[in-house]
Amino acid sequence: MQKGKSNEVKVLCCTDKFKDSLGAYQIGEVVLRTLVKNFGNVQTVNIPLSDGGDGFIHAISQGISGSNNSKMNVKTHTVTGPLCNSISSEYAIVQNNLGRNLFAVLEMAKTSGLQLVPVNSRNPMNTTTKGLGELIKKLHDEDNISTILLGIGGSATNDAGLGALQALGVKTVLHNGEQPETLCGKHLKEIKSIDVSNLTISNNLEINISCDVTNPFIGENGAVHTFGKQKGLITKEQRDEMESAMVHVSGLLKQSTGIDVSTKQGAGAAGGIAGGFFAVMNSNVNKNKGHSVVLKSGVNVISDFVDLERNIKEADVIVTGEGCYDEQTAQGKVVSHVEMLCDKYNKPCVVLCGKNENLNSKSVVLELMSMFPFEESMNHTAKCIETIIEKNLHLFSRHINSSL
Repeated sequence: MQKGKSNEVKVLCCTDKFKDSLGAYQIGEVVLRTLVKNFGNVQTVNIPLSDGGDGFIHAISQGISGSNNSKMNVKTHTVTGPLCNSISSEYAIVQNNLGRNLFAVLEMAKTSGLQLVPVNSRNPMNTTTKGLGELIKKLHDEDNISTILLGIGGSATNDAGLGALQALGVKTVLHNGEQPETLCGKHLKEIKSIDVSNLTISNNLEINISCDVTNPFIGENGAVHTFGKQKGLITKEQRDEMESAMVHVSGLLKQSTGIDVSTKQGAGAAGGIAGGFFAVMNSNVNKNKGHSVVLKSGVNVISDFVDLERNIKEADVIVTGEGCYDEQTAQGKVVSHVEMLCDKYNKPCVVLCGKNENLNSKSVVLELMSMFPFEESMNHTAKCIETIIEKNLHLFSRHINSSL
């Protein structure tokens, strides 16, 4: 096993963000700083991860920064936010050494993300993905971008992607004959027809969607019943109403594109935007114009960019984590991927989380809420992380001392 200089033990921190409290990079800084303070002779590696949601652009940039052949430029553009207001959204363009645009990196959370909506205003009936479509159109038409890497986790929406697709030229007509300027979740049940044949973007657009989950478009494990509550659909009646609307839209998409996304793995990601884009862009009429959408595992995309498997193989101790460690973790999330690689190379894995609801975990789990109240865990996350690690140094010393 490779060691750092002076036979140092290598500790790798590769976490996802803790939603609404602390970013992945900041978590890694706290974890590694605390271990160095207490153990001294430790080599540290901080690789912030993302499954396609918040932090996706930053995680991709970690891989790009290690390349001699390309560079990433982060920019902003004004688009329609999730609450139909104007916002400044961040995106990135990757260029080669000659300044030629290679591809763009978009993070849906920057245009339609849950963190952009105040807690008391969260309701996917009233949110839209329109801004994402506006940004895609701008990149394709003005910047001549033909390939887009799109991370779609962390959304505040459940409009099946039709808000964004409307900005690209998809025509949605309601039963009363209206064509809403900005389509939101509340409009889904009222849609009479979807016309995908006249996109307003030029030909040859390839979108690689990095999904954070494997859930289907509809059903018990679909977009609404799995994620609706955290987006603001508090009651069962609200979720049932939205589910009925998604079933309706699934049928309309099949009718207009010939593609059934109702049970497609990953189609329910980000309120169904994965399924909506997959059906529309891969329909025969748009496929013949050179358009396409591919659904990929977000964590696998990031893992390849940052060479995660090699870093885990070379590390002695690995710390990973996420805000809520639960049954969704196994459905394409960061922690389950890291755990799988640790198991492959027989590496000790410590999972750091705000709340632990995974009773079947084989990893060592450090849960903030086992020591601190909810408010303190959310508002003073860095201090809580430092404290819980120092209270559990024996878990690390066992591996660190044996590796020296």
